[in-house]
Amino acid sequence: MRKTILMLVLTIFGCFMAFGCGTKDTPSEVLSSAEEVSTIESEASDAVMAERLSKEATTNTIPENLKKKALEMPYADYQNLPAWHGTTLMNKVEYGWGPDGKLTDYSKELVEELAEVGFNFIRVTQDTRIYFLEKTGDPGEYFNGNSDMVNIQELKKVDDLIGWCIEKGIHVCLDVHSTPGGYMIGGDEEASRELLFTEGSEEEQIFIDYWEFMAMRYADIPNNALSFNLYNEPPRFATDEQYTTLMKKALDVIRKTTPDRLIFVDMLQYGREPVYGLVGENVVQTFHSYDPYEFTHNLVDNADYEAGRGERESAIRQVVTYPLPAVALGIRDGYVVTGDFPAGTELTIRFGEGGAGAETILLADGKQLFTQKFDKDMLLENGFVLDEYDNFAYYLDSNPGVSMLEYKVALENPAKELRFELKNEHWLDINELIISTDTFKTKIVGQWIEKIGDDIPPTRAHVDENGIVTLTNGAAKYNIGKESLSEMFQKYVDFREKTGTQVMLQEFGDCVYTEINGAQTYYDDMLSICEEDGFSWCQFGFDGGDFSLVPVNESYKRRGATYEKLSSGREICAELRNVLQKHMK
Repeated sequence: MRKTILMLVLTIFGCFMAFGCGTKDTPSEVLSSAEEVSTIESEASDAVMAERLSKEATTNTIPENLKKKALEMPYADYQNLPAWHGTTLMNKVEYGWGPDGKLTDYSKELVEELAEVGFNFIRVTQDTRIYFLEKTGDPGEYFNGNSDMVNIQELKKVDDLIGWCIEKGIHVCLDVHSTPGGYMIGGDEEASRELLFTEGSEEEQIFIDYWEFMAMRYADIPNNALSFNLYNEPPRFATDEQYTTLMKKALDVIRKTTPDRLIFVDMLQYGREPVYGLVGENVVQTFHSYDPYEFTHNLVDNADYEAGRGERESAIRQVVTYPLPAVALGIRDGYVVTGDFPAGTELTIRFGEGGAGAETILLADGKQLFTQKFDKDMLLENGFVLDEYDNFAYYLDSNPGVSMLEYKVALENPAKELRFELKNEHWLDINELIISTDTFKTKIVGQWIEKIGDDIPPTRAHVDENGIVTLTNGAAKYNIGKESLSEMFQKYVDFREKTGTQVMLQEFGDCVYTEINGAQTYYDDMLSICEEDGFSWCQFGFDGGDFSLVPVNESYKRRGATYEKLSSGREICAELRNVLQKHMK
């Protein structure tokens, strides 16, 4: 129907342009306008195909010899995954992404870099807006739900990428990261994704349309070389039933033309909880792991990302230690941090919860430096709502927009010991303590570990000259490291064994603002667990942004890391490359 209507409109318009409605003496202004429209139409016809399901939109340009070569790559289906070790390409993660807000194209040199490092799998992020055009405008402009215009030139770039990857034996997984009503990057992610999960919405249809024509376009590319990941990290509000309903609609249109296509589906809750509604649907479920989050996302999740850029680019970056120290939240039997703290050291103290009326005192080498009482009036003035027990917590649903209470204190004299004490019988938690000197800045994060609860021994921590935190008492055995990560992964092992559903780790990594020794240990722990549990894996991400191995500029280099040139001339973090290659067996 869409095709018939559009062809009729184009025919009428063509007649109008050719015959001028029977008028020979057309004013020059009208001719000029008509010529301009004709030029725009001509350029558009070269770049896009007006029909969503036209032959050009649904036929790839990958050479036949490469399609045959793809069959030589390791076989893959929903029951059998090769030993994939991959990374993520962010070139098309979202319209407007990249330097100066412009899309970054794929290149043969990029694929050669991937092969040089040793990757045999790439997760290729996609924004569906890039592949659709309205009848006026460019990809990514405000999109009203019309998917009749397909951007053929962008599709050909995907063809090229797949072809180059086949030549190098690299599997390509196309992954929708953003789509109208389901944006992933920026803004209020939860609120911006509700329309996608609204049945019958235009946004839902765009998502389904994308997968329909992509399935048709690549129907002759075997699973050895190509797979689909339907949607990245479903939001917290999406229920199993709601998410399953949307994914099944995408599965149905894909399987009309490619019933055996290898399809990945991210787990619920941002890739953390198995989707039981999709068990038996012949899909592989994927999970994402960024624990411990305070370490992997150090300096990334600022309330205002751009406002925090100066801190990320400062000479002394904030350090969060890995394995993450199991620092007690509560000020029980004192909260003690030792180290060499010179005069002028600045302390940022963030209190997040406690009993109304609690009062604390901070001592520096036994001398009072700071004291604060959390009486009801002060708490209410700061937007806190007390519960039935007169406790306060910034994260309560009844406290929208309320953050932790923050205080800054400077040391007038050098000190070896910082000690917080309670002055009464109430309770109080220090959620974060940031210690800044002229040589280091470290963030100590209070931890709640489910299996331990309030039983973590009182805080006894030491900060060395590099800002690395170690615990000096029994709390150290609860640090969040390989053992605790392995326990988290066990959930996915159990799900696989219980349901027969294959599982893959499709996102993990840490930002470039982490300390390099901790990053190496984190990578080695994650990949060792994958080997032990039999999970293929995909790191996030290769080049570009905050989690990259290959920096686009000096701001994205890890402090203290060694950078070595690839054959292309670009540089890669050698320490993390070496850990990755160690686990590429």
